[in-house]
Amino acid sequence: MQRREVLCHQVLQCGTWLPNQFKETELKSSKQNHVKWARLRRAVRAGVAAPGGAVPLVRPKGFTQSPRRTPAHGKKAAGGVRLALSLAALLCGSAYAQVVVPLGGDLNVPAGGMDLACVPLQVQGTVNVNAGLLSTVGNVGIDPSGVVNGGQGTITVGGNWSSSGQFNPGTGTVVFNGGCTANPVTISGTTVFNNLKLTSSTDGTFVVPVGTQLTVNGTLTLQGAPGHPLNLVSSGAQTAVITLGPNAQVVRDNVTQAPNVQIGAALAAIPTLSEWGLALLSLLVAAAAFWHGRKQRRRSMNHS
Repeated sequence: MQRREVLCHQVLQCGTWLPNQFKETELKSSKQNHVKWARLRRAVRAGVAAPGGAVPLVRPKGFTQSPRRTPAHGKKAAGGVRLALSLAALLCGSAYAQVVVPLGGDLNVPAGGMDLACVPLQVQGTVNVNAGLLSTVGNVGIDPSGVVNGGQGTITVGGNWSSSGQFNPGTGTVVFNGGCTANPVTISGTTVFNNLKLTSSTDGTFVVPVGTQLTVNGTLTLQGAPGHPLNLVSSGAQTAVITLGPNAQVVRDNVTQAPNVQIGAALAAIPTLSEWGLALLSLLVAAAAFWHGRKQRRRSMNHS
């Protein structure tokens, strides 16, 4: 592996290289750090990516050092690490199997945006979208320990969405376009969105989880194309519901919706009785009729 490939690989392996190289005990001089950072930037600009593998993009909590700053620079230090993560994700991310934000780490999306080039994102720590654009994400997985703060930004997903953690929608938007997969896009896990947009111009299919797991509080946009409708289906034989908040709106065009997919509040279930319940009800009705008939006969006898 050439040296610039190693550098690109090292900055992406943030869970190992960044903490070890930039922690306070190993910062020997501002000049050394400047040289390291200059080499790193040259390598990243070259766009030469290292072999595939999981990429933990992380700024560990409490870690405020940057390769340009000595400990004395304090508050300004975190920006260098965020810039390193942004450069890495923008230019080197496409060669890796997935981007991982580990437990205890966080990733802040810069105002200029971050493009993952269809690389999956696995969140075990915290992702802050802020007002940025996190675009062309492959599959999104939010682990039970994971937190994604939508802020005022936009997340564009080209694959599936699976959440068993926490998604705070803020006032942001999540867009699914199926651009990173030839298969149906599956959304699973209980998730509340602010604005949710499903869009396809190629007869794309979007699978909604059974039950009432999805909620939209802002605008739900379903956008197909003339002659190539967007297909909305349930993940099972039961009804899948996209629940709408009190002020939610729906915008739809060129959409084919399966009969067991419902948009809006779930219908209340109609109570039903088992066979034994029906038999008992029949006996009660018969007993009531017998008692009423006997009472009527007694009245007739008394009048006669």
